[in-house]
Amino acid sequence: NAASALNNIGTAYLRQSIFDKATENYFAGLKLAEKINNAYMTATCLNNIATVYFNQNNYNKSLEYQLKALKIHQAENNNEGMAISYSSIANTHHNNKDTVNARKYYQQALEVYRESENKEGIATVYTNLSLLITGVKQKLDYQLKAQSIWDELNPGFTTSITNMGNIAFTYMEIGRTNKAERNQALQKSKEWLDNSIALSIQGNDMGNYTFLLGVRSELEAETGNYKNAYYDAKKFHELNDSIYSQENKN
Repeated sequence: NAASALNNIGTAYLRQSIFDKATENYFAGLKLAEKINNAYMTATCLNNIATVYFNQNNYNKSLEYQLKALKIHQAENNNEGMAISYSSIANTHHNNKDTVNARKYYQQALEVYRESENKEGIATVYTNLSLLITGVKQKLDYQLKAQSIWDELNPGFTTSITNMGNIAFTYMEIGRTNKAERNQALQKSKEWLDNSIALSIQGNDMGNYTFLLGVRSELEAETGNYKNAYYDAKKFHELNDSIYSQENKN
């Protein structure tokens, strides 16, 4: 229970992008989980430590901890745990520009989630797979399918808010490239952004809030509202520099 509590405290800090406190609690939870030979909690802490490294763009370190977690899940024959690890490893390969391995691990995760009818897992994979698709219409289809599940489960969940931001960005891309659909697409982009920003503020999700400010800055510039675009861009850089400061990385 203590290991689980430390892990949950770490996740609360992670959601606020306070990485040093998140890491401190995850490692404390890991130490306890290893001491009592609790395989599931050990793997959970390893995956969460990997997430901190992932958020700081340290993909080699992230992959190191993700593979440790996967090895434990495989030894325990824990399909749900393996699916989580597959999805996490895919995310890391994706951000490291290895789209071949990203697709491979996403598909492995999706197969397990479908077998167990895990809606949250399916929505997560759809959200992430959409980013590997180049065609905007097909990309949007995956994102909207994911969001229909998130809306059913918990629209305020971190990945749901990220997906809403992705939908807003995709609509903005449609507006940029399709004159016939421009006004409607940009309006939809604004609606998705307004909703996702409100949810990120409500949940004190600083990582998503920062990301969404960057998207809104681009949208404001696209619609000619350069004054607001400037202020959003300025705020985005201030928050981003604070969250991903060298002090926090250290």
